[in-house]
Amino acid sequence: MAESRTIIQYIIVREDLARDLHWAAGAVVAQCCHASTAAIWENADDDLTKEYLHPDNINRMHKVVLKCKNLSELLKLQTKVKENGIPHKLWLELPEETPTALATKPIIKEEFCGVFKKMQLYRDNIVKAVG
Repeated sequence: MAESRTIIQYIIVREDLARDLHWAAGAVVAQCCHASTAAIWENADDDLTKEYLHPDNINRMHKVVLKCKNLSELLKLQTKVKENGIPHKLWLELPEETPTALATKPIIKEEFCGVFKKMQLYRDNIVKAVG
C-alpha cells in the first residue's frame, strides 16, 4: 500500500499588522500572497514545488495560513524553520523593509507538521458580521 503524503505550503503572518497597526484585511492578505509567491518562485526548480504546481495537482493545492503575534515571534519562527532545514521566504514590506509574513516552499506535511503544530490559524477578527 502506498504511503499517503500531503504537499503543503505554510504561510505565517503577523497578527499585530491588523490588530495593533490597523492594516486593512486586504493589505494583510497581500503580504501572505507576496510571501507565498516568492517562496514558490525561489524554489521553482525543486521537485516538490514542481509536483505541487503540476497541472494534475493545481486544483488540489494545500495551503494553511497561521498567525504569530508580532515581529519578534515571526523572527523566532524563522529561526526554528531554518533549524529544521525548511526552505522559506521571509517577506519584507517595502520601503520600510519590515518583515510581515513567512512562507515555506511546498513541503511534505507529515515530515514537518511538528514545527507548526502549536500555531493557530490566522483569523481576521476585525471583519464585522454582514447583515
